[in-house]
Amino acid sequence: MQDFSLKEALFAAFYQYREVEPDSHIYVLLDLNHPVAVHHPLHLDRLLQREAARSIEIVRRPDLAHEAELCPRLVQLYRAGEHGYVDEELVSLTLECAFQRCQSLNGAYVAAWIVSPEEPQQLSKRLASVNVTFDVRMGKQRHMPLFEPYRTALVVARFAPDSLKAWMGSSTHWLYADIAGQLQVIDAPRAETPWIPLRLSREHFAAMERIHQARFALKALANSDAVPRKQPELSIDNAVRQAHEWGLSHTEDVVLFVLNDFTVGPAWSSHPASMDAIQHAARGEGRLSDAMEALPDHSLESIAEHAQRRAPL
Repeated sequence: MQDFSLKEALFAAFYQYREVEPDSHIYVLLDLNHPVAVHHPLHLDRLLQREAARSIEIVRRPDLAHEAELCPRLVQLYRAGEHGYVDEELVSLTLECAFQRCQSLNGAYVAAWIVSPEEPQQLSKRLASVNVTFDVRMGKQRHMPLFEPYRTALVVARFAPDSLKAWMGSSTHWLYADIAGQLQVIDAPRAETPWIPLRLSREHFAAMERIHQARFALKALANSDAVPRKQPELSIDNAVRQAHEWGLSHTEDVVLFVLNDFTVGPAWSSHPASMDAIQHAARGEGRLSDAMEALPDHSLESIAEHAQRRAPL
């Protein structure tokens, strides 16, 4: 991956927002639940020492009420009506960190860049409550950190306009780096809609539960230079879901299933030899990798030809 296009896209977006929306501030949301090292320039102690003082507000997650040191921090990058680049280096540092951590198993520290007319204290309070959602399966409210980029991609992008507006509030743009190192921008619906509590669907929560295995699959795909670029989080989640539908549950089996989907081809699993190997693993009779390695070369070649022949256009 290269971060040049990401940097160009981010700075171009910021320039446009500052020109078109001069009454808005631009913030970066730092997730201290996925911290950086104490010597990192984006560590809170280092941020407080920067020459250009910026507002830093705590976002008090209700599920971390007794662990304030893990709560996110909202850092103001540009004040409304501010001209020039007061601390351009700070913006670049957030970008570099987001790029470096976009495929990390430990999660992203730079969660998002937010454009909003709200003052820092107001926005931090809203962000603290907006991720409280109603869990239809458990019949109660719970906090879901939808600001984490992976979750943002899986859930927020699929929101209906009313739910998206409720989640974004007065914020006009929400930007994040996806797992392919690309800048993604979510724009708030223009229509005025009343605030409504978020209600995630059962599939939303199912996707959240698949994230753990999806992250391991992402690591394998990154090592093979096979991370999909079109809706990468959704694409990997779909492959993990398909693995589960085949009856696979062990993480090692799921990861191999997903890796084959994006390297061999999405139709690899429909080959008879693959089906036998998958069913073998699903019954708990050994790992999928062992079953695949036991296949003769002509079967592996046949699987590859089958996958390519049936690859979608």
